[in-house]
Parts: sequence; structure tokens; C-alpha cells
Amino acid sequence: MNTRHRTHYHFQPAANWMNDPNGLIQHRGMHHLFFQHNPDNPWAERIHWGHARSENLIDWQILPIALSPGQVGADPLSCYSGCAVSNDGQPVIIYTGVAPERACVAFGNEDLSELEKYGGNPVIAGPPRGLTTPGFRDHSVWREDGGWRMIIGSGESGRSGLALGYRSPDLLGWEYDGVFASSIGQESSPMWECPDFFTAGGRDFLVVSMHPDRRVFYYTAPDHGRVFEGAPGGRVDLGQALYAPQSYTDQTGRRIMFGWLQEERPRQLQVDAGWSGAQSLPRVLGSDRAGRLVCSPAPEVDALRISATPDWREPGQVSGDRIEIIARFSWVENGVCGLSVLDSGDGLERTEITYGFANDWLTLDASGSSLEARNHRTVSGGRLHLPPGEDVELRVFVDASVVEVFANGRAGALRAYPELDQSIGTRVISRIDDPGIPVREADLDNLTGFAAWRLREASPGQ
Repeated sequence: MNTRHRTHYHFQPAANWMNDPNGLIQHRGMHHLFFQHNPDNPWAERIHWGHARSENLIDWQILPIALSPGQVGADPLSCYSGCAVSNDGQPVIIYTGVAPERACVAFGNEDLSELEKYGGNPVIAGPPRGLTTPGFRDHSVWREDGGWRMIIGSGESGRSGLALGYRSPDLLGWEYDGVFASSIGQESSPMWECPDFFTAGGRDFLVVSMHPDRRVFYYTAPDHGRVFEGAPGGRVDLGQALYAPQSYTDQTGRRIMFGWLQEERPRQLQVDAGWSGAQSLPRVLGSDRAGRLVCSPAPEVDALRISATPDWREPGQVSGDRIEIIARFSWVENGVCGLSVLDSGDGLERTEITYGFANDWLTLDASGSSLEARNHRTVSGGRLHLPPGEDVELRVFVDASVVEVFANGRAGALRAYPELDQSIGTRVISRIDDPGIPVREADLDNLTGFAAWRLREASPGQ
């Protein structure tokens, strides 16, 4: 296995394929992360449920495979994504058996170290009659009015993505309850995957992953109305790497999200490496005054710092591919500020994160990140929704091929695969974006705070 570009503190299994986070739950004090996994090869085929648990959201113990496709029964080809709930202390998993796609249930043992499939699977044999759909998979389940509600990702062929609603008194017998939400008149796609319905910051949110274009959007309904048709919303992540996120409420009441960080390189390079996929850092979700979904890294992430005090206070001294950087910039009209990381110092390789005050736009630019021409080298971004005059703080986590950025309540993740050994430098970007000003006179001095840390390896060694 080629370990170059493997992460140090973002969760990965020991080898082979990983995609969606599944079954997130805190049970008896332990955080459990199940995940879509091919234990035999670094590509998506014959999907199992991998399993890891943690006391601190950072150091994970990898456990035996939790769910495997059966020789017979409701899941002979794969065990696709699903969620976990606690039913009076009993962990219950709702997942998608394949093929065809149908809803199945499994029960956890006392410490959730093992799962047992329900003998009556499937609990829902397929989509509602009369609906022609490109898919029927992925589940979000919650308690409501003394019973259980569930939505399943789906779509109406040739039209729009859908979240289909169901009700049950016992998690086993389910009744179709109509379309919970659809993408008609909004950001549209033919199929919604991995729907996630939850409350954060006093507001109800619906997160959906749009297939096949790999975008993740959220919608919010005012005053718990749960009317998502035409509801306001936005992007969950401003990069292009994060997909199929899932969230859960921990025992302190925080809503915590993980997401699959997809590879941004062709399949053959993933096969050559012997591994594919990583999980994002844990993000704590909330709502701002305008009702937008916001997030920040879970405070537990601070424990990755090797030293309690910053290792660097000056940006020109920072180097490494396992670091955290916090940089604050004061507002400047027409100013552009940010950081270049994984920088070779000679312009050959660099990954840039910049914010433009004039257009309120965060840009994640991996176009110059690698000399390997086969890598995707994407450019992405989006608005931070900052008012004029507000300063910006960039908190950037660099972890081999992963760069995660948090900026004033928004987040973005990207992948970068530098080839040069010297591509571990960091550089501050601060300039006026005005074609009428010569480049040499356009440099700014609006960096008001800077700190950076070396970060340790998470356990187990990734």
C-alpha cells in the first residue's frame, strides 16, 4: 500500500474503500461511526458496514465489520447507507439492503460492538406503488408524537429528487406518509441521497446529497413548519470533496456532523494507492440569526495540538502537512486575503484559500496543487454572508491530502496531492483586487492575528 497522501488525523480504515458515514450515535458514552466500506478492494463494490468507536471523536478504535451482504435474504449484494437510533436504550440500525434497494433493520448488542439483522427484513420492500424512481435508499429516523418518523432518499424519474416519508409505532412496521420534501423549484437533481433531518440552533433543517452531481444542500423551514417546498437554504460545504454527510445528537445535546471526503484523483491512482476515502473532522452544527446552517470544528479537535501554545506566531516559518492554522484579517474594501498551504515555494505546487471582501466569496483553489496531471485540481467556493466591515477568520487544517477550512461559521473541504517533497510551506495572501493598482503596490497589511500548531497522529495510526 502507498501511504503517501494518507491522512494522519482524519479517520480512515486500515486499507481499501470507504465512503458515507453511517449509523452515527453516542451509546453509553462512546461515539460510534459506522461507514460504507469495501474491505477487500479500494473501489465501491459489495459494500459492508465498517465500524469504529471513540471516546473523544478523534482517536478511533476500529472494530470488526458490523454488517456484511448476506448469501440470502434482503441484502445479497450490498448493505447501503442508513442511520442509528436508540429505542429505550436499545441501539437500532436502519439500513438499505441491495438489491433491489429496500429498508432493513439490525439490532445492536449491549455495548454496540455487534449487530444482528432482523429476521423479518425487509421492513419496507420498495418504493410506493406508482412511483418510478432512480433509487430508494438511505434513511433518517427520529421520534415524534410517541412514534417514529423516517425519510428515505429517492427521486421521480425525469423530474426531481425526493425525500419519501414513513411512520411506524415500533421501527418494524412502516406506513407510507407521502412526499416529505422535493427539489421542484429549487436546486434540483434527479435523485436525493442521504437525507438528514434534524434540529440545530432551534431550527429544523433538511440536508440532502444530490446525485449524480455530488452537491450537498440544506433547506430550513421557518417556525418548525417543515414546509421545505421553496424553503431557503444553501450549501452545506463550499468545497467539492465532502459528500453524503450525516449528523447525530450527542449526550450533551450537540448536533455533530461527519462527511465523506471523496478522492479528487482518478480511480487508477486510488487502486495503485490501495485505499480511498476519508471522513471529515467532526463539525458542531448550529443556526445563525438569519436561519442559515453554520458549523465549527468540535472542540475535541484542539486535543490534536502537540503543544498547548502555538508552535508558530509568524506565517513565514510554518511548514508541514499535519498542521492547524488560524489567521485573522481585518476588513479592507476590495481586499483579498488568505493562505497558501502545501506550497512548494517556487510556484510549482500550491493550494490556496482566499476570501474576497468585495464579493463576499471564499475560494478553495486546488488548480495548482499537484504536478500530477491526472489529479482533478478543482476550484470551488461560495459566500460567507458577511456584512461589509466584518473581519474574517480562517481556521485551516492541513492533513496530507486533505485541507479543511472553517471561516466565520462556514466550512469547505478539498483534496490536494502534491508531488514535490518541498510542498509543505505556508504563505499569507493579502492584496488589493484592483487592476488599476500595480501588483507591487497592492500588498496589504491587514493580518491581525496568526497562530499555527503541529498536530499529532490520531490513534490508531492511520
